[in-house]
Amino acid sequence: MKHLQFNSFGEASEVVELADAELAPPPGRGEVRVLMLASPINPSDLLKTQGRYGASRPHLPMGCGVEGVGKVIEVGAGVDHLHDGDLVLLRFGGKPVWAEQLTLDATRLFALPQADPAQLSMLAANPGTAWRMLHSAVDLEPGDWIIQNAANSGVGQCVIQLARNLGFRTINLVRSKQAAALVRDLGGDIVLLEDEDLPEHCAERPRLALDAIGGEATARLGGHLAEGGRVLTYGLLSGRNAELAPSDLIFRRVTLEGFWLAPWADTAPRKELESVYGPLAGLVADGKLHMKVEQVYGLADHRTALSHAARSGRGGKILFRGNDPVTAAENAN
Repeated sequence: MKHLQFNSFGEASEVVELADAELAPPPGRGEVRVLMLASPINPSDLLKTQGRYGASRPHLPMGCGVEGVGKVIEVGAGVDHLHDGDLVLLRFGGKPVWAEQLTLDATRLFALPQADPAQLSMLAANPGTAWRMLHSAVDLEPGDWIIQNAANSGVGQCVIQLARNLGFRTINLVRSKQAAALVRDLGGDIVLLEDEDLPEHCAERPRLALDAIGGEATARLGGHLAEGGRVLTYGLLSGRNAELAPSDLIFRRVTLEGFWLAPWADTAPRKELESVYGPLAGLVADGKLHMKVEQVYGLADHRTALSHAARSGRGGKILFRGNDPVTAAENAN
């Protein structure tokens, strides 16, 4: 069986290796054996191989891949909530997922509706982050405005679609006209290049800003918020510290808070996870939540795939596919 791992820190395309391992063992009590169908390459995956993600460096060697979707092919004793053929989110099985097969703890796994595996594979990180930020930071009402930067990113795309479904309106900052066109197609209410001013008709200031960049980009979001508004910073795209103007912090009581999905995703019980990801999967199945996929690779093409994922200006996600013939990952576009 093939899987991906890294034995030293560096650029993912240089340090990640395709390794052989024994076939995933038959599931024991409380476990299931799963075929990996599809798995995205996220920025966190690339940062992790550089030792730049999380509170501390991981111990090596380390397997790769955090999220994806798989198909249950064998069910162990004591597992009565999953069956052969069920689709499950690999994020909650407790192991790195860039592997052909996995034997996983079934405690926090749950069955998904049948839908495009490519889209389901991206469900845990970006839609989960968008959902939690929209629901946990500010008590929003239908008609309220949200402002975000990097609106064409995976999380940004999800914010636009989920906000539209919830009745919120979005102001979206991007860096290029190509990105602006994508965001408009997704339903962004106001789309601006980063150096453009807000239109005069947007008189109602947002109370929530979502920041993926850091540095001056964070300060710009804070300057557009209503008094007492909140900035959630969840990304490291600029590599610079998030900052706010002292006048916004002191006189307008704007607050800045970090957001990371992992502490919740690593500990939430199955019922709570299902209460978030069940509706999200339903939106995927109904065609109301969709992220662009630029290209899909096999695990053997990992160097090309990881180099592709590290490029700026991509038009969509880069995915790994499994070997199961039923996967729809290559038809994701």
